[in-house]
Amino acid sequence: MDSGGVEFSGATDFNPGENPSEKSSGPVMDNNPTDKIAVEDINFHSSDIVRVDSASYFDKPEDIRRKEKEEQRRVKAEAKRVSREMRKQKGENVRVKQERDGHAPMSTEKRHLLRKVIAIVFIVATVGGAIFGVSFVVISHFRAKEAEAAAWNEERAKTLNDIYSYYTDASDEKIAKDAEKIYDHLGKIYEKYDDREIRVEVLYKRIELLFENENYTTKLIEDAEKAEELDSSTRSAGWLVALYDAAGNDAKAKEYRSILKSRAAEEIGDDDGEG
Repeated sequence: MDSGGVEFSGATDFNPGENPSEKSSGPVMDNNPTDKIAVEDINFHSSDIVRVDSASYFDKPEDIRRKEKEEQRRVKAEAKRVSREMRKQKGENVRVKQERDGHAPMSTEKRHLLRKVIAIVFIVATVGGAIFGVSFVVISHFRAKEAEAAAWNEERAKTLNDIYSYYTDASDEKIAKDAEKIYDHLGKIYEKYDDREIRVEVLYKRIELLFENENYTTKLIEDAEKAEELDSSTRSAGWLVALYDAAGNDAKAKEYRSILKSRAAEEIGDDDGEG
């Protein structure tokens, strides 16, 4: 059909009130190459856009730490709740199994009895341990005493032997020369030991060695009197008779001579009786 000499080519008439971009697929580009956008510059995806969580973006550091702690407490509380539920369920399973196997739960009376038995066992064990400890101390004490007694017996025997052998082979001249030394040395032994036999032998030894020395007669009488108190024998009485005679005390010499005869008779009588 003839349209007035204008051939229809599909073009749209321009309407000044319309924006061409609203009907087209994009803005109208001009022919200026500097305004064109390269293909690689428009290759993007919506997932590449990072979204900022506005709920926590503006939180302060202390608020963030507080929220973390609250979350930790919540997790712990939940863990405890689950643990309690598991223990409860486990106990229930055990109870059901006992009932299924014919075992009834332990009664209160039995529990009290079991506690008493455990307490008694504990007390017995404790007392037993204490007894063992005391026994160990006692035994150790007796062993220490035995060792001490053995050491003392050895020392005592050695001391008596030293007294017996003291100046035994010395001459009268040597004894006279060392009289003061002898008296003092034996006196120190007498003071050192409280043993009756050691003291008696010290006294007799001093009398025996110094009897001939008139300068010691009075001191030796004192030694003989001490020996009489400790020993009360024919030996002590005999030395008192000899010393009082040397001192010129006839009354005392006569007194102890009578005592000497009486003791000698008793000793002879004892010997006859034993035979």
